[in-house]
Amino acid sequence: MHKTTIYRRWGSKERLVAEALEAAESRIGAPDTGDVEGDLRALAHSIQATLSGREGVAAVHALVSGARASPEVRRIARRFWATRMDHVGAIVERGQLRRGTRTAEEIEHLAAPLYYQLLVRGEPPTEADADLAAAVVLAAARAGVFTAD
Repeated sequence: MHKTTIYRRWGSKERLVAEALEAAESRIGAPDTGDVEGDLRALAHSIQATLSGREGVAAVHALVSGARASPEVRRIARRFWATRMDHVGAIVERGQLRRGTRTAEEIEHLAAPLYYQLLVRGEPPTEADADLAAAVVLAAARAGVFTAD
């Protein structure tokens, strides 16, 4: 998207990022399937779907480039991630994982390979990528990798 289009439609890069993150927030809910494995898979699939869509890709690229240059974009991003952790923290806190499991680390390790696929490899993550990320994080969590011990 060209700069003039961004400014004509949103007025600023900050407004574009804020709107894109709000849209992503509405698409990536906190799943409650009744078990942690189903929840992690559902969360990974919702992240994958967002990172595979045109709007999600644009939001991620705007966020990455904008966060370096704009304190406003950094503030918006911090608020977005804090809200995300609050919503998905329930997955970890349902008592199906070891006591002391660090929510932020678990969720970061779930999302990281999906973002890597998009930002480093230049390809949208697949459903298989989402399944693998969820399986790896679940195995690590059950092994106590994310506990505060």
